[in-house]
Amino acid sequence: MEKEQHEDHSDELLNEAKELFGLFDKNSEGSVDINELGTMLRGLNLSPTEEEVNNIKKEIDPSDSGKFNQDAFLEIIRKRPKETDTIEDLTKALAFLVSEDKTSSTIDAEEFKKFMTSKGEPLQSAEIEEVLSDFNIVQDEKINIKEFATQLMTK
Repeated sequence: MEKEQHEDHSDELLNEAKELFGLFDKNSEGSVDINELGTMLRGLNLSPTEEEVNNIKKEIDPSDSGKFNQDAFLEIIRKRPKETDTIEDLTKALAFLVSEDKTSSTIDAEEFKKFMTSKGEPLQSAEIEEVLSDFNIVQDEKINIKEFATQLMTK
């Protein structure tokens, strides 16, 4: 039963990808500008880093033509790993990455902001403030890690 749900989800994602490709194929040429790839992936609620997008660009357009077709795009979508993280996995990862006390159930909001503006693909302060505001998770300058992870997984 669970496998069927994954297949349905994959079919749904592929259908969304086909529709999205059609929107970006403005002249109905059967191809889209390679620079639209990141936007398209994010439009499907996938979250590739810029490095991942650049690697996918090389894979999807090996001849460096500056364009890619729908079949190549759908193949990339099929090959993307499924999101299998659980709330517990995300909770542990957040605690490990951000907090010095790896067993704490909360993280200091300022420590979180500092981490998010300096590690990986840094976010802007305004982006972090928007996330914290949207999620409404800061209490007494602390973020409940499990609550934050739960909200991330359900949005």
